[in-house]
Amino acid sequence: MQQSRNKSKKLVIVIAITALLIVSFFAIKQFINNDDLGEKTDDRSNSQQQDSEDVSPSTQEDIQPAPEFSSAKLQSVVDSWVSGLPSGSTESVMIADKDGNVLASSNSDEIYFTASLYKLFVAFEAYKQLSNGTLTDTLNYLGSYSRLGCLDAMIRSSYSPCAEKMWAELGKQNITDSMINYGIKDTSLVGLSTTARDTASILQLIYSSNSLTADNRSKYLDSMLTQDALYRRGLPSGFSSAVKVYNKVGWNEQVEWHDGSIVEFPDGRVLIVAVLTKSVGYRNIASLSSSIESAVTAN
Repeated sequence: MQQSRNKSKKLVIVIAITALLIVSFFAIKQFINNDDLGEKTDDRSNSQQQDSEDVSPSTQEDIQPAPEFSSAKLQSVVDSWVSGLPSGSTESVMIADKDGNVLASSNSDEIYFTASLYKLFVAFEAYKQLSNGTLTDTLNYLGSYSRLGCLDAMIRSSYSPCAEKMWAELGKQNITDSMINYGIKDTSLVGLSTTARDTASILQLIYSSNSLTADNRSKYLDSMLTQDALYRRGLPSGFSSAVKVYNKVGWNEQVEWHDGSIVEFPDGRVLIVAVLTKSVGYRNIASLSSSIESAVTAN
């Protein structure tokens, strides 16, 4: 009996020692794994820090895109053009990129009678309301013209009866207030006055604004692109045939000659050019276009 009890005690001791060894083995293994994990985490952290250090400020600056246009060159072109204008003439010029960033200017906030440039503002507001559903196309809007037909005619051939009806229908003060909301603050559709800066701003909105549907924007730009030669004697005529010019001109006999153009170069770059003048004439304005193209395309 005593011998049996001794065997049982020995068995219990063996089992306890075995259990202790097993627990110790797994504890040591877990400690080793955790230590390895810490080393790997440290390695990753060091690697990420090294990667971050490798991207130096100078490297980040190097990958920034070059400016699309040289503001200095364009300003030099404008200054030279202004200095060569006839004595007694007045001019205002604004050149901007497609995002509205000013690249060159001269007297850009001087106020002029709009002449037919007012149609740019009226047409934008009408196309915007067509785009958001406030207006719809209407057959026989004015004689045989539909509403969209009138919008095309007032820009493509500067057809005033269409423009005048839409101007009154939309409300002269309402259009003026809308322009102010767009940041076009010195243009009155009541008194028909504007500036080169505001003309450039409406052109930029026509080209880039998401207020127009793609279809309405396309219609608007097409009306500005394909016009009778009578309306292309200023800015458009000074650019080469490789350049696409979307244009609206306004003149008052031999006094004012105003030109607003969206200019697409063959490489895809876009300029907004607005020129408002008195006693300058379209030939002088065409010479400005030629100088702009030379500055933009020069190596």
